[in-house]
Amino acid sequence: GSGTISNYMFAYFKAVCDKYGIYYNEGSISMKTPTYDNVVYQLNNGGPFILMTFDHGYYYNHGVTAYGYIRLVSQTTGWYKSYVKICDGNADSGRFIDISTIATSSTGSMVSWTW
Repeated sequence: GSGTISNYMFAYFKAVCDKYGIYYNEGSISMKTPTYDNVVYQLNNGGPFILMTFDHGYYYNHGVTAYGYIRLVSQTTGWYKSYVKICDGNADSGRFIDISTIATSSTGSMVSWTW
């Protein structure tokens, strides 16, 4: 299938929160590019967010919940590899997505908010 349609994410998010009586600050809902800095800031200051992937090798076009991150550093080269931990609805445990595969506006988007 074509996956999750990103144009409807704001409306979908609001509808789910309203249905279950979950308060959110409507003015705080925003869409950002999921760079490492944006992911870390949101998770450290605002909590989980909806991560949209576009043309991803595994997820193609799909929305998942991001709730953690990890950055690994090579002891020999000093190079970083950064991952976001997600719940995709397909597995019983969290999975990781390499942030470099979603960190441009053409490959990913994050919908964040404050409560």
